[in-house]
Amino acid sequence: MMETRWGARRVARQLGRSDCVVRRYWDQWIQEVSFTRRPGSGRTQQTSRREDHHIVRNARAQPIASSAAIQAQVAPSLVGPVSSRTI
Repeated sequence: MMETRWGARRVARQLGRSDCVVRRYWDQWIQEVSFTRRPGSGRTQQTSRREDHHIVRNARAQPIASSAAIQAQVAPSLVGPVSSRTI
């Protein structure tokens, strides 16, 4: 109902609840939905878990190294190209 631009008061009256309760549940629903990754949504993952583990291990071993340096170091062991954003 809120998605159809009804106000919280109108929804509350329709459901027989207080508008504070409706707002609170609406806010909670928005938070949960906006941060939940749904299967099949977004970009596909370019690296495997094993490759991710390798990247993280190298990054932790060299905490002051730049992402470009880590990328250059792990690139030979990866199947495909990996962006510095992934690193």
